[in-house]
Amino acid sequence: MNRHSRTPICASVALALILSLMLPAALAAEEPSFPFADEPVTFTAMVPQTSVIEDWATNEMTLYIESKTNIHLEFTHIVTDNDFMNKLNMMIAAGGDDLPDLIINSGMDPQDLQPWGEAGMILALNEYYEKDACYLEKSFETCTMSYADCLKYMTCYNGEIYALPSYGESTNNQFSQSRIMIYKPWLDKLGLDSPTTVDELVDVLRHFRDDDPNGNGIADEIPLSSAKNRISNVRKCLMTPFVYTQNGYYLPAEDGTMGFAFTEEGWREGMRFVKRLIDEGLFDPAFLTQDIKQLTATQCSADGIETVGAVVNISTSNMSSSDIRRYEYVRLAALANTDGKRVAVWEPTMPSGGMLITKNCKDPELAFRLGDWLCSEEMSLYSRYGREGVDYHYWQEGDPVNNYAGLGKEQVFVYNPRASWGNLQNIYWALKGPSCITTRLFFGQVGAGKTDDSDLGRLKNANGKIDSGVLLESLDYIDESKVVAKLIFNEEEQQVVTDVGMPIASYAEECWARFITGDMDLDSDWGGYLAELDRMGLEQYVEAVQSAYDRMNADK
Repeated sequence: MNRHSRTPICASVALALILSLMLPAALAAEEPSFPFADEPVTFTAMVPQTSVIEDWATNEMTLYIESKTNIHLEFTHIVTDNDFMNKLNMMIAAGGDDLPDLIINSGMDPQDLQPWGEAGMILALNEYYEKDACYLEKSFETCTMSYADCLKYMTCYNGEIYALPSYGESTNNQFSQSRIMIYKPWLDKLGLDSPTTVDELVDVLRHFRDDDPNGNGIADEIPLSSAKNRISNVRKCLMTPFVYTQNGYYLPAEDGTMGFAFTEEGWREGMRFVKRLIDEGLFDPAFLTQDIKQLTATQCSADGIETVGAVVNISTSNMSSSDIRRYEYVRLAALANTDGKRVAVWEPTMPSGGMLITKNCKDPELAFRLGDWLCSEEMSLYSRYGREGVDYHYWQEGDPVNNYAGLGKEQVFVYNPRASWGNLQNIYWALKGPSCITTRLFFGQVGAGKTDDSDLGRLKNANGKIDSGVLLESLDYIDESKVVAKLIFNEEEQQVVTDVGMPIASYAEECWARFITGDMDLDSDWGGYLAELDRMGLEQYVEAVQSAYDRMNADK
């Protein structure tokens, strides 16, 4: 049971909510004809200087945009990624007279834009979303996030939207923060199945500890390990069977009453479980202090003796791509507790700002239509892969298939693997700017590379199919009623979150480490722990979070 009651929505919050919810109800605009302008139009633009784009002006995607739309892009400000936001802040602080028409990048937090918009430096785009958005809405038809929710998360507290989105959906990434990967050769050698419950996990880890799976006659096996960089991941995957554990530790009840996982009895039971693993020598406590490099060194011992049976990590990409051990770990789906229920921690992809239209733009409607088109499937694929018919083509019968082909997912397009992604090239924008990589595209991408018949290649393919099946299985374990994707706080709420909430979360995390290692007692110290949370202002923190949560979920 949660410990605090709900708070009402104030009138100003309700007004902002109404403004923000007007947009999803608008009808999609008709698909525009090309070119967008009868006569050439020039927009000046600020873009990031990155290590992957050779020349914005002569980039083939830029030239394609110009030939298709009759819009010429003049890149007047090319600023390094690291200095981008600082440079933009300086231009705005100077009055904004030197701002170009467009600001193009990715990863800009939509909520950080409100002060610039209220100062008149960038334009609110609500009216253009209502009457000119076309490709955006169509793209979001095949995303796990709805178009309405995209707009909700793009909307600032004042009810305005100041950016066109950059959105790249990866179902893999949505589950990667709570992932256990287990060493399949040890399972096979000991005749064990992949565990599906917390009790089965304990049993498997005991076998790893006791049965000498690496065959060297020495009790040197580490059944489960991780790193300090992944402590949040550890909490999510090992605590969630007992209490849902997500970013922010938010825990909404069925009636919408907000609580926090770290105050619940399930939190204490989850800590008992983790402590049990440590006490039995099943979970190496070094994860609290070692970094990823140290974990990798343990997994990839030079003598070729495997010692780590399972890891909590985002992936095994910390290991060399040429090391076969990287592909010998397979993913586990969410673990069930003794009640048999399996719940996966799911973190929805959030849109970021991909393009802003400044006060100096003489034709913001045309600029918006350009940004909307850049979010189409055609241009999103161009921005990520390159030219249709050269760098990718739509899938046809007889083309290779991916691991999801036999699991009910559509095969959409085939891309030609090449070394240019992540390296300097002059073909595409590398998802810098407005784009929408949908769930359909994620599951439907097929690599056209040659079949790798090496031992490593065959193993990678076989275990890759296992991982793909686990990923799709994880979709069945989502409890959306528990998911708090993002909360948009007003200034007063944000002050409480910063001054009260952050210290509370830090204290809860500190005590979590102390409880699981025995430095605090889960019985005698639990009451004092809860009392300290109250003393630190938990009630005030709950009220601030509840207010934002109610505002963002008033339409449900």
